[in-house]
Amino acid sequence: MGLFGSLTLFWRACLGAALVSVVTGLVASASLYAELRTGMGHGVEQKLTQYLVQIATAAADELDAAQVLAVYEAGPTHPQYGPLTDKLRAVQKRFGVTEDIYTLHLEQDHTRFGLTAKSTPLHGERYQLTPLVREVSRTGEVRSTGVYEDDHGAWISAYAPVVGADGKVVAIVEADHDVGPYLRDTRARLLSGLGVAVPIGVLIAVLLGIGYARSISAPIAGLVEAADKVSQGDVDDVEVPRGSGPEMARLSEAFERMMVAVRYYKYQLSEAEAEAEATVEPEPGRASQPPAGSDGAVDVDGGEDAS
Repeated sequence: MGLFGSLTLFWRACLGAALVSVVTGLVASASLYAELRTGMGHGVEQKLTQYLVQIATAAADELDAAQVLAVYEAGPTHPQYGPLTDKLRAVQKRFGVTEDIYTLHLEQDHTRFGLTAKSTPLHGERYQLTPLVREVSRTGEVRSTGVYEDDHGAWISAYAPVVGADGKVVAIVEADHDVGPYLRDTRARLLSGLGVAVPIGVLIAVLLGIGYARSISAPIAGLVEAADKVSQGDVDDVEVPRGSGPEMARLSEAFERMMVAVRYYKYQLSEAEAEAEATVEPEPGRASQPPAGSDGAVDVDGGEDAS
């Protein structure tokens, strides 16, 4: 039968209410965390995205497309490598950001780093080619992401094209913002809130479950007691309890109808027994008197005395 099946209705209701409260709290918290994770909440994502678009656009405007392409082909030894990276650092300083700003150059199925604002060059290192980067390269329009995660953390990114004199995109500037600390703080606050909300929710659910269980178990216990009395033959002194809900009310009414029927059948049985006793038992002194007009002699052959 299992542990749950061996519990009384009262404890089943209490345990069920507690489980529902816990599951509801966990589902609500998970949904809230997912919303905050993907939407950042209260317009934060939108503001960050707009800010990153401004940074990427400003960096792309500062860079000369021909010089960017020449530096990518020659590497950090090109004389313009230093001045161009200084321009990226100037954009960092202007917008007050510490995350790296860098250029990406498209290959057939991947990208490679060109310029970076970091002091350590990443030139030539392979990097992923995302559909959004490919779209920026194809359309020449600025694009941005929502919150996403990779092997390095959780980010929001913006991309701006570096366009040459011929109108072709020679590189793409990427500006990122690390939202990992925000998500970790959100997760910590949610866990802290759960540590308080879940026990309170469980307590409230258990109290409601106790009230609900009593509203059901008390009338059922009364019906069981009434059924025991009926099984012992006591159908006259039986009080049928009333339930608080419509189901229990219908159950009590059905039990009352059954009691009326049992009392009626008991009355009918008593009447039938009384009639049977009156028919079988003769009146006192009547059995010893012979029929009127008879002298008491009886012909065993069925005829009268011939003398």
